[in-house]
Amino acid sequence: MLSLRFFAEKNSCMLSLNRRWLKWSLLALLACGVATWAVGELYFNLGSNLVYLSVKDSRNTLKVRLKRGVWRMPTDLTPADLAAALIERHAERGLRWSTLRVHREAGLRAGMVQRLFGAEVHVMTISPERFDFMTSFLPKFALTTAAERMESENLWFSITANFRDPKGKPMGWVYHSGVRVNAPFGDWSGCFFVKEGKPWLGAKIPAR
Repeated sequence: MLSLRFFAEKNSCMLSLNRRWLKWSLLALLACGVATWAVGELYFNLGSNLVYLSVKDSRNTLKVRLKRGVWRMPTDLTPADLAAALIERHAERGLRWSTLRVHREAGLRAGMVQRLFGAEVHVMTISPERFDFMTSFLPKFALTTAAERMESENLWFSITANFRDPKGKPMGWVYHSGVRVNAPFGDWSGCFFVKEGKPWLGAKIPAR
């Protein structure tokens, strides 16, 4: 009887240890997964990239979610609809950051990804009376990032405002301090530039 009881207690103890080991292993794996995702989201924007990959081949029109939960195409929105749909994230003098909830039909998988990670368009409203605008780039247009330009120039914010050809050369005009530093590109349809501290954008002016 003593031997049988000892055997039963030993098995019970081992089972308890195994359960405890399994519990801590699962918790460690969960923590590792959360940490890995957090690092990937911080440095590689994983959620947004997954949304992009899920809808990149879709030909359907992007839709905007209105306050009452209705989805509409941007061309069907009135100024009042758009103002009501904007979700304010931050506001200060001369600057407002808002987001729009958006969705693009691209099948069941894309719908699930968009519901899980969300899809947003960020809208920045910036007053030129409050902020000065400038171009910033490296010599010979070496590759850089908006974050690098912001840090090196001690800027409040920065955006990527150019497209590059396969060789890395900017596809369009680049003016810096009033001087054009890049030749015009033949196949383009619009422009973005800064004049007297104010941003401008518009369609390409046809040659005469």
